[in-house]
Amino acid sequence: MYPDDAVAQFHRGVAFARLNKLNEAKAVFQNLAGTHQDWPEPKNNLAAVLLKQGELEQAQKAIDEAINSQPSFRVAQNNRNRIYEYLAALAYDKVLGNGKKANPPQIDMLTELSMNQPEVKTPPVVVKEVVVEKPPQQSNAVNYIKQRLLAWSRAWSEADEKHYFSSYSTRFRPSDPGKDYTQWRNTRLVRLRNSQNTQVVLNQINVYLSDNKQRAVAEFIQNYSSATYKDRVIKQLVLAVENGDWLILSEREIQKID
Repeated sequence: MYPDDAVAQFHRGVAFARLNKLNEAKAVFQNLAGTHQDWPEPKNNLAAVLLKQGELEQAQKAIDEAINSQPSFRVAQNNRNRIYEYLAALAYDKVLGNGKKANPPQIDMLTELSMNQPEVKTPPVVVKEVVVEKPPQQSNAVNYIKQRLLAWSRAWSEADEKHYFSSYSTRFRPSDPGKDYTQWRNTRLVRLRNSQNTQVVLNQINVYLSDNKQRAVAEFIQNYSSATYKDRVIKQLVLAVENGDWLILSEREIQKID
């Protein structure tokens, strides 16, 4: 169980936050997070306070640390999803240059220390087979793009060169400014042919369409593993309609998670 003094401090931090005394609340939750590094609740609440103060990068770091403390803690998971969706929305507005700015999310503040009653995290579903149908009407564009991305990840996993490269526009802009499309394609081709036991799994795919439904920003968590390397990252793709299909124009890694 929790020490009485820590419980009292936690409740004091919650009270400060409710009174909008954000600096005082931040100090309390920072102290608790440093003293009890395996407790997710103070880190979750610290993220909520930091977000209200406009410290997005620090809020993201705090919520990631909360989940690292206990991956099965569902409230922190939901809050992190909201923060990531907000980051994606900001990136979407920046890519489109529409002058809009997404509103910061409201994330849940925990009022009790309840780490001993975590919820069980549902494991991600590995998609075994994805069949891409003919592009649907624009009203179903988001679902189609998600389907297209799952097919792309499956082609990558299976080193299916034809379907992997068919997901990209010839106008694709590599993240390395020193390479053009042809150079990038040749490099990727070598990697596809030499990789062993590759598996690419996408989770939490979010898609944001432009006003004219001709461009989209997709953001997701990408789990990559091979015989020699593995990582877990937040990735962002920009897609556009070309010849009746959605193709990738650019891709970038936003953040490593593990």
